[in-house]
Amino acid sequence: LMADVAHELRTPLTAIQGTLEGMQDGVLPMDAEQLEALVAETNLLNRLIGDLRLLSLAEARQLKLEKVKIDLARLVGEVVERSQTIAAAKKITVLLNNQADQKILMLDPQRFTQVLNNLIHNALQYTPQGGEIIIEFMPIQSSSITISVTDTGSGISAADLPHVFDRFYRADKSRTRMSGGSGLGLAIVKELVEAHGGEVSVQSPVFSEPGREGYGSRFLISLPLVEPL
Repeated sequence: LMADVAHELRTPLTAIQGTLEGMQDGVLPMDAEQLEALVAETNLLNRLIGDLRLLSLAEARQLKLEKVKIDLARLVGEVVERSQTIAAAKKITVLLNNQADQKILMLDPQRFTQVLNNLIHNALQYTPQGGEIIIEFMPIQSSSITISVTDTGSGISAADLPHVFDRFYRADKSRTRMSGGSGLGLAIVKELVEAHGGEVSVQSPVFSEPGREGYGSRFLISLPLVEPL
């Protein structure tokens, strides 16, 4: 873990150091463009450190959850609604099959919103223009409820599938930290879901069509139910 952390922190720190040294030497101008680049790198560094802290607390079972009774259907609907602007800019359709039923669970709304945001962001990264992301509730079991997040993206290879929840793992090696995130998003999803007493899994490919290899991914979150209010 320490080796991974050192490797991930080195990239933004090297960029910040190089830019500042270039300004000192007069190679780079001290203008708004260079300052904006520095702010972007420091924001990336701050986000990475925050993610690492959250992940370490969750893995040590020391993350405090502020659980309250929440209507999960309403929470999911609000998260999906907020994602529509980014999806529209990417020309991706985000659909919600809500079924309009109340689904009351004990959740930390802030942390579970982070779970949903990470999964939807991940789907948006891998889904091409004209694609779809579908969020829906699976049939309720006796003691649990399952939410699925399905995309029509490139899918996940069989070799990568067992590792998608590992820290710093990127199935697409061409994705940079700036464009593809820190590689911690799905690891955080797993830890936060398990902190709520649930489970998360992934299936891929989900779809197939003639002349095209299997494509699409589906992430499944299973959570324990509580009695309605």
